Amino acid sequence: MKCARNAQGFTLVEIIATLIVAGLLAMMVASYLSRDILSAHVPIQRLQQASALSNAMEAVSRDYGTMPTKTAADLNTFAAKVNAFNANYGTYCPACTGTAAVTTVGLLTDTVLVTITNGQGEKAYHVFSVQNY
Repeated sequence: MKCARNAQGFTLVEIIATLIVAGLLAMMVASYLSRDILSAHVPIQRLQQASALSNAMEAVSRDYGTMPTKTAADLNTFAAKVNAFNANYGTYCPACTGTAAVTTVGLLTDTVLVTITNGQGEKAYHVFSVQNY
C-alpha cells in the first residue's frame, strides 16, 4: 500500500536551512554597510575643511582688494597681516595657518605669495602683485 503524502507545506529542515542562509546573507550585507556607514562622515569633514580654506583665502583676497593704494610698502604691510594669520583671519579657518612672502615672479618685481594651509595639510596659494604701467 502506498502512503498518501500531503504536500501542502515545508518541512522543518527546509525552513531551518532557509533561515540559516538568510542569516548568513544578512550578516554579509550588514558588515559591508556598516563599514560604509562608519566612514560616511569623512567626505563631509574634508568638504568643510576645504570650504574653510577657501573662505580664508577669499578674506585675504578681499583685504587686498580693499587696499586704497598698492605700493611695495603696502605689500609689506599686507604680508605682515597675512603672517599674523590667526589674529586677522582665524575666524574663517581656525585650524589654518597662513604665510606670505614678498618675492619676484617673472617680470613682476613686487609680488606677495600667500600660502594658507589647513589642518589636513591641504594648501591654497595666491599671488598678489603691484602692476606699474
